[in-house]
Amino acid sequence: MKKLIYALCFSGLMAGFGCQNESTVSTTEESKTAAIDMEFAKLFDTVNVVKMHVFSADESANYPYNGNAIEGDHLALLADDLKPADGGQVFACYWLENDDSYMLRIKNGDAASSLVLARYNPSSGKLEKVSDLAAYTCNESECQQRDAWFIDLDDDRDLELITLDMTLDADGNKVSETFTVMARDEKGMFSKADEQLAALAPQDRYVPSSHR
Repeated sequence: MKKLIYALCFSGLMAGFGCQNESTVSTTEESKTAAIDMEFAKLFDTVNVVKMHVFSADESANYPYNGNAIEGDHLALLADDLKPADGGQVFACYWLENDDSYMLRIKNGDAASSLVLARYNPSSGKLEKVSDLAAYTCNESECQQRDAWFIDLDDDRDLELITLDMTLDADGNKVSETFTVMARDEKGMFSKADEQLAALAPQDRYVPSSHR
């Protein structure tokens, strides 16, 4: 099995990509979720996450979440809330090997792409949404931004999910923010972590992407 260490990092759209994310990418396909359509699974690059910053942006050659287009019969393998609106597109980004989950990018209209996390449900034979990861939307008066980070805070080999939700005014000034640390619950969903675990993630270590 061939593996490669690489960085998926962002220090601001205007400044280019930095070195925030460290992940192990594997080319193996056999270990992906049992029973999922293998041709569909091959659309997702395999990554073993150490730390990954997930953010929304306009597509560019350097954007690490461009992904591969999901089209045709493969769209039937997505739950309804993962399918794009009419005229939109959905892309396969990564299979998170150490979380057994899938990251997808959804592009609707002129808005920046949103990124979501999904898991395979063998009962339905489809990927089903677990969490919204990243988005950036604006109206005339304000913008809403979400960034996310995957990291194993307590070295127990289970990934935690950190989200930062911000409201920005028309000039890009922060109006409000919510910083949340989440862990997997018994149902496999992410829910708010206890205080002891959350204390391992001081907010100043998690810098959001810049859309200025």
